[in-house]
Amino acid sequence: MPHFVAELFGRAAGIDFKHVPYRGTQPAIVDMMGGQLASVSGPLGEFLQHLSTGKVRLLATSGPARSKFAPNVSTYAEQGFKDIVFDEWFAFYLPAKASPEVVNRLSAAIRTALSSPEVVDALAQMGLEAKPSTPVELAALLKRDTDRWAPLIKTIGFTADS
Repeated sequence: MPHFVAELFGRAAGIDFKHVPYRGTQPAIVDMMGGQLASVSGPLGEFLQHLSTGKVRLLATSGPARSKFAPNVSTYAEQGFKDIVFDEWFAFYLPAKASPEVVNRLSAAIRTALSSPEVVDALAQMGLEAKPSTPVELAALLKRDTDRWAPLIKTIGFTADS
């Protein structure tokens, strides 16, 4: 998703970013701090440890509102890029053949865990907010995001190997 957010920003701002594949955001951040890269697009949590030391500067966040982890950093939308709104999310998946009973039992357990202060605090240390959902809500989110990003993916020729 960081690749797509950067692509949207580049198109909106008239900047021709060159995608440089890395095996994770941290190696890219290290190269940026070392002067080998001009910028990096990635999950906010990946930057937090460097932000507090002053080694990086965040230019924008992509959420619909300012992040509680970087409240002084304005969103893309606040800076005039109204179409660049994306909330990062993660999900738990099971094999397609899993029984509805297993899906429901695991879903309930995950929602309970994501409501516990220990898990909420642990996720916050990585710049993540716990937002439990149901399998039906996840399916709707996947459909919405697929519909949103598919045209851009086709336009830029993105593949899993990109």
